[in-house]
Amino acid sequence: MLEKLVVHTRLYDPDKNIVFAEPDMVWVLDSIETIDKIKTITAKEYKKLGKKFYVVVNVDHSNIVPKMDIVKYYAEAIRYTLENFVYSYCYYGTVRNFYTNTVIYQALQLGYNPAIYPTKEAAVAEVLRHQSESTPTQRIIVPRELRG
Repeated sequence: MLEKLVVHTRLYDPDKNIVFAEPDMVWVLDSIETIDKIKTITAKEYKKLGKKFYVVVNVDHSNIVPKMDIVKYYAEAIRYTLENFVYSYCYYGTVRNFYTNTVIYQALQLGYNPAIYPTKEAAVAEVLRHQSESTPTQRIIVPRELRG
């Protein structure tokens, strides 16, 4: 059953070096075991690319149980993914729930952009802007309107 809960459609655009993560169904991060399963499946998929890339994530189909131990553990799973596979994440979506609050929390904890863009196009534009202005080792994507 868990396999079905964590399945994502991940499409890779080699020209933009972006992976688009679109959950195939609503799933809930409800335990450390669920997070470990997602981390394992994600690592297996990302290793196949053989290089670092950017990720644009749709947050509209996800939620997380509001327990601090699960939220912190998920933040560590994201840290693992960033350190091993990804230059940076950029989120988009219109749903606001505990998961999107967690995304903002983990972004602040890990030192990257906490913005959730309203559309996929806006998130992609921000990644492309970041790619043109940054070296690949920089992980923070800061929207133009938030820069000082």
